[in-house]
Amino acid sequence: MDKTAKKIFDAAMELFYKQGVEKTTMRDIAAACGISTGNLTYYYHKKEDLLAVVHRVLLEREFEQYMIHFKGSANPWISFIAVNHAHLSLIAAVKSNLSGFLYATQFPPTREEYVSASTDLLYQCLCNTPYEKDKKQVQLASIVGCGGEFVAMETLVFHRDEFRFEELIAPAYTARMYQLNVPNDEMLNILQTGIKKGQQLFNSLPNTSVYNAFNE
Repeated sequence: MDKTAKKIFDAAMELFYKQGVEKTTMRDIAAACGISTGNLTYYYHKKEDLLAVVHRVLLEREFEQYMIHFKGSANPWISFIAVNHAHLSLIAAVKSNLSGFLYATQFPPTREEYVSASTDLLYQCLCNTPYEKDKKQVQLASIVGCGGEFVAMETLVFHRDEFRFEELIAPAYTARMYQLNVPNDEMLNILQTGIKKGQQLFNSLPNTSVYNAFNE
């Protein structure tokens, strides 16, 4: 990321935080950087493209921070579910339609970044285990699981009072495990433990999250 790109990124992050994604325009970002809108669109054609980059950086920072709690974990699946669940719980808890912004249909590029980041996380957790031998299968398992999470998060937007969050999300975790042939008799314990550890991690997080930047 060169100096101008870094300046654009920092300005976008600050404006998204202060006034929300929907109210922030490309003209606002360009003005904050002291560049023309044309120069800005040379780097990022649309606000959605810039939002996707911001989202990916936040994901990488967040996953790296969360994984510190699970270094040396005996079960890689528990680590993955816990970290992933803490993130999705954070998104679901923000007092705005954040899951709609990031994982429904308004900004599809952010979903692509989530699939990529979540796949990288899964690779990291399964590294040096028998599950990582078929990388294509790991990637497929991640895509299938993320697809379930998108449906769950979108359902949460429209039916928040009708379903428990864990009930919506749990099938997406088991879908990954089924895809990679995790023994059936191990799945329930992995799922329950992973979600429990994810909830504990989420509950230990500061009340104010950088994701509040994405308020509508």
